[in-house]
Amino acid sequence: MRKKVTIILFILGLSAIPLMLVYYWPKISVLWQDPSRFWKLILDATNLSDVFTKATAVTIGLFLVAAIVDLVALGWEKSGLRKLFKGSDQSVWNDIWSYLLSVVRIFDVLSLVASLGLSYFLASVFLKYFQFSLSNYIENDWLKLLVVFVLLDLLHYLQHRFMHYRPFWELHAYHHSAEEFTLLTTSRGHVLEGAIYFLFAGMFYALVGGDDLLEVVFYLNAIREGYQYLLHSDVNWKLGWVGKYILISPAAHRLHHSISAKDYNRNYGTFFIWWDKLFGTYAHPKEFCKIGIDHNPYNKTNFFVGQWIGLKRFLGWNSEK
Repeated sequence: MRKKVTIILFILGLSAIPLMLVYYWPKISVLWQDPSRFWKLILDATNLSDVFTKATAVTIGLFLVAAIVDLVALGWEKSGLRKLFKGSDQSVWNDIWSYLLSVVRIFDVLSLVASLGLSYFLASVFLKYFQFSLSNYIENDWLKLLVVFVLLDLLHYLQHRFMHYRPFWELHAYHHSAEEFTLLTTSRGHVLEGAIYFLFAGMFYALVGGDDLLEVVFYLNAIREGYQYLLHSDVNWKLGWVGKYILISPAAHRLHHSISAKDYNRNYGTFFIWWDKLFGTYAHPKEFCKIGIDHNPYNKTNFFVGQWIGLKRFLGWNSEK
């Protein structure tokens, strides 16, 4: 079954290439005449042109804030910073590599290439032919921010839940293969999973109005990303009534990472708890559980080999379960 799904997806991906060539042909002709524009297009599409300013500053700044909270809450001996500085575990090194490649946007470039540009194609077609923009229907700026943030979180819930279905789980399993949280575990992922996220993000980008709200979405997502560091730390807070009714707590997200397979399909939320409660996927955390996956080959090797292993499993090229 897994191979059939993979073959179907491969055929659909190839079928989209001729459509994209026809759709983008005027722009392709310009790029062909002036190749330097191609690199500018890549830089703009992935924020590489701004990597050492806004994007990098926000990413590193959020990590430092989360690291301080983690350090104060747990003390040095149990902190994520100590694990990162010690760096004696391959699982930790895989987190570090994932984070570094994410910060300099190399991970994004690889994911964009792997997506075959489908995310930008779908968003462009949606904006051109449907001409729908959420910003045209909501005039109040504060209400607009709230709606966009809630929808952004719903997007992440749906994308996360999607990645738990086979064969996509074989890619997402790389994230779950972490055997301890280091704060940076949030960045741990497979390049092809990043490509799939681009597809979800492209449609969301079109839905909220394209360039009109691009910077707003960037900062709203930064809030969500900042919270991800704490969700991937040993700060096992349940957050009281806030963790029951508003936010997914660090303890609830740790349960999602439990090595027990029965917990994989619980607590998909990455910020608000509402979606898990609404769709019946919430489970109340009870204890500090061990995290990871069974039959875990990823922490026996480096980040790059781990990416290859994940790809082989996704394509069904090996018999290892």
